Amino acid sequence: MPKTCLKYFPGLENADKPEEALDGPAALVVINWEEIIELDEEFDAMATPVVVDRRRAISRRDGIVYEGLTW
Repeated sequence: MPKTCLKYFPGLENADKPEEALDGPAALVVINWEEIIELDEEFDAMATPVVVDRRRAISRRDGIVYEGLTW
């Protein structure tokens, strides 16, 4: 992770695997790798499903606070 990210967001953490990232309070999707797309339904199981999706990797739906940044 770039040091500038940590400067502005000191609590930001990288996950070793995509599914590990869904344990946090929110998910920021910046890639559309197959591993992310395959986790579409797992986003529903997040404690507080907040998703900022830069790549339209998952489906927008009720129950998820979702913000797409590409349109």
